[in-house]
Amino acid sequence: MATNIAVRIIADLDRLIETTVEQDERRFILRNEAPGSAGAVFQAVKVALPPLFRRVNPDGADPPPRPTPKKPRKRRLTPRRRSATPDSEIEIDSQNQ
Repeated sequence: MATNIAVRIIADLDRLIETTVEQDERRFILRNEAPGSAGAVFQAVKVALPPLFRRVNPDGADPPPRPTPKKPRKRRLTPRRRSATPDSEIEIDSQNQ
């Protein structure tokens, strides 16, 4: 029985296919969805499946530049001062006059 399960797992892994497609001087690699238990096998061995669709750069071409990471915001050490007086202080001042 264990060999029957192993045969089915190997058959599912054999059905995993990648295809290279070239269109307008651009190359792409396409892969089918993980059939049967193939996805679970990859998860069990902690290996990520490649994406379903990815572009391949031509030989010798530099990859596109990555966007520059944003600088982290500086943390304020002192609280901001309020520009307006709270309503409670206005009421107190008007009662005293």
